[in-house]
Amino acid sequence: MLTAQIDIMITVLFFVGLLQLAWLSVMLLRRNIPPASLSASLPPMISIWVLLWPLYEHPVWLWAGIMLLALPLLLAFTANTPFWQHLRIAWSGRFYEDESPRMWPLLSLIAALAVAAGFFQRLPEFGLGIGLAICLAFPAADLLDRSGYIQLGFPKHPEQTLIGHIALVFSTTLLCGWAIHLYHGIEWQRLLIATLLVGIAASATRALLPTHAMLPLATLGMGVTLWLL
Repeated sequence: MLTAQIDIMITVLFFVGLLQLAWLSVMLLRRNIPPASLSASLPPMISIWVLLWPLYEHPVWLWAGIMLLALPLLLAFTANTPFWQHLRIAWSGRFYEDESPRMWPLLSLIAALAVAAGFFQRLPEFGLGIGLAICLAFPAADLLDRSGYIQLGFPKHPEQTLIGHIALVFSTTLLCGWAIHLYHGIEWQRLLIATLLVGIAASATRALLPTHAMLPLATLGMGVTLWLL
């Protein structure tokens, strides 16, 4: 009974926090904060919820959280009130003057979290590390790419930089290693090679795949790499 109450409480707190984040995003947009910055801040905030995944007892509540994350996407496309239309712009990542803003960044994040949740349900030590990587490591790499330092010139992502990819590999290695250590108590040194390969897999998919498909497919690639190792 107590575990069910904890599951419900975590999910309700996540939804309340998501609504507060939506309100804050709209208010900041109305004060001329760029949508790209608002969209980039979403995954790190969601990482707080991912850290609570190990507290879930029943997977149904984890999937309920994924569906609640999709609710703003649905409302942004169906509601005609100024708030939801502004949220659509704020979380679009980019605003196009000649067409409506799109929700691809949020949709891609939801798909990636769903893949990570699937791994977490069967292999929680893998799913937790992957979920944290997509919420923290990938946004950190995108942020560092803004420096423009040593752009790598990939055909699909010419703006990506060497420092961004190094940060992605390093942070993914640490996050996945920490998650495995949390569940099994294995020493970090024994995990270094395996988790480093996961970071390299994440870096490769980020460089080679199209933007909107990259995050969920990178999540799948990281999970498969961990499973094979």
